[in-house]
Amino acid sequence: MDIVKMVGNILLGGCLALGVCCGLLFLASMAISVGWLKEEIAHQLTVAACAIGTAAGALCAILRCKSRTLLVGLCVSAVFFLLLISVGLILYDDMSLEHGGATLLCGSLCGGAAMGLLCGRSKKKPRRTGRDRA
Repeated sequence: MDIVKMVGNILLGGCLALGVCCGLLFLASMAISVGWLKEEIAHQLTVAACAIGTAAGALCAILRCKSRTLLVGLCVSAVFFLLLISVGLILYDDMSLEHGGATLLCGSLCGGAAMGLLCGRSKKKPRRTGRDRA
């Protein structure tokens, strides 16, 4: 596969991951404001939304690339995290890893790596002939 197409698919997967994560966070904030969920689990919901969003973006990129699945999944995770940090820097003046950024990074890397491993193509074993068995 052409490297330009692969990079384009990775960027598309990162943008999709950001969209899915924002949608899940919106649903989580609605559930908290209605009272279905407690506010104390907001950080866990954020990490879970990052992992699920990255998994969805990595799945999209992997299905489009069809090669080097683990590398593509991890690259989608990196693109998603950089987009998330960029949005955080634009909306807020500072963004540090001490305020939960490290767990968001771990969640996004886990989501991308999981899709990379789960969607990996298994190598077919060569068919054994009668002479190979003896």
